[in-house]
Amino acid sequence: MALQLTDDLTTDMSYAIYGSASEFGPEDSSRQLSPTKIKPKYEARAIYELLKGVGTKIFPVSSDVKRLGEDKAYFPLTALPEPVDVLILSLRKELCTGAVEEAAAAGIRTIWFQPATDSPEALAVCASKGIRAIKGCALRHRTVSGLTRFISPCFYMGLKSPKLPVK
Repeated sequence: MALQLTDDLTTDMSYAIYGSASEFGPEDSSRQLSPTKIKPKYEARAIYELLKGVGTKIFPVSSDVKRLGEDKAYFPLTALPEPVDVLILSLRKELCTGAVEEAAAAGIRTIWFQPATDSPEALAVCASKGIRAIKGCALRHRTVSGLTRFISPCFYMGLKSPKLPVK
């Protein structure tokens, strides 16, 4: 059963998450999500774990990470094994305009910008290419339990957002 994330995005859609070693962490990095962890160190890896944990098809994309757990990381976006519905950007802001251009070339029509990744230039490219831009933290959909949730920034950003179980 598909779960609603935001607007018309659901867990039965296919996603790619674009990051680098600073967002995915080292290939042998430990899991980033647990119900009591306040803020993961590697947010792109945490988003990947969250969506993959509920059965969502998600492909990591990176120029400097070759694998995420048992899954191959792809680069560039046109190397993905199949088309995706949504690109999640978790790159430094100055790299996002190029990633938006790359997404347009790959036929991606929706980009979900994580906090501090959108720039006026990247949003302008989205507008000129007819790409839908969504802004907001994907981790707001994770379940955080115990007292930890009251100091988690994701808890407050996603107060009314549907929650996904952390597996």
